[in-house]
Amino acid sequence: YVNPDEQSVNPGQQLFHEMNELVDSSVIGEIKEGGGGDETENKSQIQPSQRDGELKSMTQTQEIKKKKKKTDYYYNATAREILLRTKRPKPGTSGVGLVTTDGQWGNIDMTTSDERNVGIKILGFTDWKYLHIAKVWYKRLNQLGYTEHFLAAHDEQTFQFLKSNNYRTIPCFIENPQYDKPVKGLWQQIMSARLRVTMALLKGGASLLISDVDNVFSRYVDLKGLLEEGYDVFHAYEMRYPVSIFKEFGFVVCSGFQFLRSSPRTIKFLELVLARCRGKKCDDQVTYNEVFFRDLDIEWHHPNNYNNEINKQDGKFRSFGPNHEGALRITSNNTENDGLLVEGATGISRVTNHTIKIWDRDFAWRLAGDLPEKCPSLNNWVGMPTKIPAEVSGKGQKIRKKIELFKIWDEYCLNKTGQWLYRLP
Repeated sequence: YVNPDEQSVNPGQQLFHEMNELVDSSVIGEIKEGGGGDETENKSQIQPSQRDGELKSMTQTQEIKKKKKKTDYYYNATAREILLRTKRPKPGTSGVGLVTTDGQWGNIDMTTSDERNVGIKILGFTDWKYLHIAKVWYKRLNQLGYTEHFLAAHDEQTFQFLKSNNYRTIPCFIENPQYDKPVKGLWQQIMSARLRVTMALLKGGASLLISDVDNVFSRYVDLKGLLEEGYDVFHAYEMRYPVSIFKEFGFVVCSGFQFLRSSPRTIKFLELVLARCRGKKCDDQVTYNEVFFRDLDIEWHHPNNYNNEINKQDGKFRSFGPNHEGALRITSNNTENDGLLVEGATGISRVTNHTIKIWDRDFAWRLAGDLPEKCPSLNNWVGMPTKIPAEVSGKGQKIRKKIELFKIWDEYCLNKTGQWLYRLP
């Protein structure tokens, strides 16, 4: 990735063109052979000694590195089965209290649309540490019928591995990606790189669905429907981070799952985000929410017109949007989930003039634990589960536990078993 500020031509436009060529040349083979990363993956790009060292740093936890007692990876099958039998939401209902109507447009015919030539890409980001999860994410999208998904690689080694094994990939490199000796602020450096390559692609004409690679897609939703809905930016609800903003405004949005239309209005929004992301390191989750609540001056389109409610702490008038007295909220014994908003909202920024939609939580599900009792309806598009009890998700390495969440989501929330094949590292 080349800094667009240092180039006279638009590198994002060139990168978008190259991505389109990759889709055109590989889609037939991807469908026929089951997608990138065939079982006979080519590891010749990596020398054995180098690969073994990297894999060791990737799969070992900090506790193992400090020579603490190693815990074998396992889960309690009985505990998992008991939960599966007793706490699943009834068919046709949602554990979050609202069955979403988001994404119910079926397949979209764009042949008469003014935006039929606008390309859409799904973009997940990975480094060598998260490569195993990224492969699962990519293959799942293949199986659901998507053909426009890419993995942006944060280091040369990951990029070459993905490229040699027929994964659609683009570079999004960071400095000094040495995972056995990580530099201070490595995570913030990765998040900053994500923002900058996102901006370059938006300027190049690509509309983007940005997704963390541990997000679990439940079904195929035609991405063209997002363009037809007409909003510039779609957000998912987070839980409570950043805590300070959540305490002040009652909700926060998720940087790990969002749709960005390529438009001048969206680019103005991203310019505000990058202005707060000073230098080459920042926390994108904090940065997006700082911009969302501090800079955009959103006029909400709530059906009950809950605008300009009074903040009881300082008496100032603010547009609270979805956070109002009558809002539908999660009821849970889990304090991290209890009180979180459920119903989406729409609005427009008075600063950038870009239009905004927050998806229902049933559509883009993000909670801590509470499975299967808080599973979404079958209208759900994506799950972002976290903090599942160890007796259910398994004890041991973080990467293995995250991959196990894909299987847990299928069994608990989609009532599917044996539908997806995951190879653990």
